[in-house]
Amino acid sequence: MGIVRFEIPVKYDAVNTNGIGGKVYFGVLNKDGDFVDFTFSDWERAADGGCQLWWVINYNAPGKHGIRARLNYYNGLDDIEVIGPPLSYYSSNVCQFFEGYSLFNSSGALLQAKLHEQTAKYRIELIMHNGKHLKTITGSTTNGVINLEWDLKDDHGRKFKGDSFEGAFYVTYPDDSHTNPPAKDTFNRVAD
Repeated sequence: MGIVRFEIPVKYDAVNTNGIGGKVYFGVLNKDGDFVDFTFSDWERAADGGCQLWWVINYNAPGKHGIRARLNYYNGLDDIEVIGPPLSYYSSNVCQFFEGYSLFNSSGALLQAKLHEQTAKYRIELIMHNGKHLKTITGSTTNGVINLEWDLKDDHGRKFKGDSFEGAFYVTYPDDSHTNPPAKDTFNRVAD
């Protein structure tokens, strides 16, 4: 699902203490020098007791990022913030999904993604969580955006009635010499 993981040399139990303690964040510095958390990222205890940060890259733009870890800690008297040095990371995700657009209701679903080039061909494979195929949608774009409405009808004309489905977006750009791995998203039902 486009998740990358990094481990930093900080002991998880030293940061995540009872009541007093802190948290580790993952993000970048914006043009004003402010730390901006990545969408859909978090931290957890690594197998060796360190801190492991994870980030769902599909909700951020593809390309080069100067990623950083930020430690916020409260010792009972002071708030302490430490921002680590940048680590250059290239995200090869083929498109960018938008937070809050992975929802659908009984009327349909909006399948939307921003591409890193204006012109591209795409194939979207919609499947249920058990792997059962629902629908294949193909097309192309010249404005750098995939913006489709799906009426929830599968390839056989039956209306999907489940609570969630997955979409795998296969995108091919004009200069691609290889097949790109798909960007994947989960779509969840909301009330009408």
